[in-house]
Amino acid sequence: MRYPVLALVLLAGCAAPGPASGPAPSSADVQHSTRIAAGTGEIEMITGGGERQGVRREVIGASVEQIWDALPAAFEGLGIESGVVDAAGHVYGNPAARATRRIAGHDASFYLDCGLDPLGTRRADKDVLQVTALAYPVPAGQTTSTLVVQVRGLASQPSTGTRSDCISTGRLEQRIVEAVKAALPAA
Repeated sequence: MRYPVLALVLLAGCAAPGPASGPAPSSADVQHSTRIAAGTGEIEMITGGGERQGVRREVIGASVEQIWDALPAAFEGLGIESGVVDAAGHVYGNPAARATRRIAGHDASFYLDCGLDPLGTRRADKDVLQVTALAYPVPAGQTTSTLVVQVRGLASQPSTGTRSDCISTGRLEQRIVEAVKAALPAA
């Protein structure tokens, strides 16, 4: 009888005394979403939330139009099948690309963490993936823009139908940013 009471006392000692301590989240840490009409359906574009949610922002010394013009070459150079998702909003990419085992020349697990199957195999490297890779520029100044790149995925095991959300490692977002910079006209 003493052990359950001791366990409760220990657990109570570990509990927070009130509201969570630490700094409040900044506006950059708050995740929002916007729905965009895309062909016959709708996609969700995540804004805010930082790179933890597979969103990367990079200020680039180019106009929105210059970045918009560079996006097709950047995606094509990485082998990501894509196209205009929302021309008015300058959203380019693919909201539902299919991939198996490899993305942009690497094992899929290099870019996405989809967890492990019961045998300990990385799901990203064996399951069928649905990958969202979207990019859009927004004005950041008179001669600069912020390129926002979003990557996320969903792994599906065909024989069982088991599905798993995938978390971005941040590497594909970085490669897309680098490819856009390389596709920009020389200054």
